[in-house]
Amino acid sequence: MNTRKYIQQSGLFLEGVEKISQKLTSNFYCGFNVTKTNKEPIDQLQSFIIAKRIQDCNFINTGNKGIFVSFIGGLFEVLNCKDISEVNQLIKTNKPKEESKKKLFQKIYNSYGLEGKVLTTEDLWKDQKYWDILKTLFDKQVFTRGLLINDTLNFYESKDQLLSGLKVKDLPSSIVSLPLEFVKKIGNYPSPILYTPAEVSEAYYLQEKYDVTTKIGQAQERPYDRYLYSDFSVYRFKQPVGLISTLNKPETVTPYIDKSNFEISGKTKTDTRIYFDDTIEQISQKVSTCNDNNYVFAIDNNFGEVLNPIVEKAVFAIESGIALGNKLIEINGVDLFSGQDLIDNIQENKISIENIKTDLAILINKYITKPFNPTL
Repeated sequence: MNTRKYIQQSGLFLEGVEKISQKLTSNFYCGFNVTKTNKEPIDQLQSFIIAKRIQDCNFINTGNKGIFVSFIGGLFEVLNCKDISEVNQLIKTNKPKEESKKKLFQKIYNSYGLEGKVLTTEDLWKDQKYWDILKTLFDKQVFTRGLLINDTLNFYESKDQLLSGLKVKDLPSSIVSLPLEFVKKIGNYPSPILYTPAEVSEAYYLQEKYDVTTKIGQAQERPYDRYLYSDFSVYRFKQPVGLISTLNKPETVTPYIDKSNFEISGKTKTDTRIYFDDTIEQISQKVSTCNDNNYVFAIDNNFGEVLNPIVEKAVFAIESGIALGNKLIEINGVDLFSGQDLIDNIQENKISIENIKTDLAILINKYITKPFNPTL
């Protein structure tokens, strides 16, 4: 069984770039950020579902699971700060969030039997090798100032706004360790344009440190992934959606980030996500708000194929239940052995989305929130 076929069974696979020469046992990684609130969405579980499948495939092929590295880059955001006071505040806020997410991830590793490490920003940034790699990528002209500015402008209202922020030379030496000759060369660059190089450098650092050959992530990571294709295999899974996502108006979300509580399509943001610490009653209430059930797949203009939110959350629960050691999960009297098995049964009219909706809160509680609730 090759890796692509094995992870396709999850029902979450979207697309991939594969190196023909790659070893049968792959060490791989996934990057995360910290959440903006104190809530952790269950959608980020999809990375661990795929990781479990890759390690199972590795073991079937070679008897060795390989290593899965989860990297929580919560301090990368200092690159987007306007001044030093904002940098200091961000560090104060995000370091505890990194540690909190790390504890959640370690609980998932232990429960799924995953082999590997959970790292945070300082695990990389305290190592001079990381900064040497970043400098080398610039020396090889993998990045140019103009290209990076154009990429970064997607997140700013104007070029003037981008250029008015923190400069690379102003980044505090307490958290970054850029080689002096490199600072002399790019010190006056706006620090936000370092975000993409910082993301790419993490891949090459993990390649050197842990022999990582593969990256996994969501469709939204294409802008970073394109710099890796010559040296890594890359597997991307479908961008997750909020509960109010519909066929004609998909509402994609960043799986590992919950944003502040604002209104979207008439509902508050917290009503569109399910969190690891939600009660079964809260989950049931949120699921009941989904009202567009007559489809399985939709197309998002930016990220391509996405799932109906009811189907997607059920896939998470089924795959999590199997990763926890269950041979199958039953819905409406039908035995399901994978997320793709659920999708196939829906398309063959053996299970309706209304059937899934009826059981969904129980499934999520049993196979996701109860095992991984960070407050327990």
